[in-house]
Amino acid sequence: MVKKFIKFIEKSVHKELFLKILEDIANNNLTWYDIKTMQWETGLYRLRNWSVRFIFRKTEHGNMIIEVNNRGDIY
Repeated sequence: MVKKFIKFIEKSVHKELFLKILEDIANNNLTWYDIKTMQWETGLYRLRNWSVRFIFRKTEHGNMIIEVNNRGDIY
């Protein structure tokens, strides 16, 4: 089963940039990004890049991507 955010990234004209961001999230290389914690659930974080939002969860074994979408469609 392909996750929705993979389809979103594949259709984007900024595919290479978004794949780089996903790689940085997976490697916990987050120093250059605008990251905030989500208020409604602990352990959930938001990475903002232009109008695209990356929602992920920090776990013991690394970071897990939850959702990637445009600003108006993700919240």
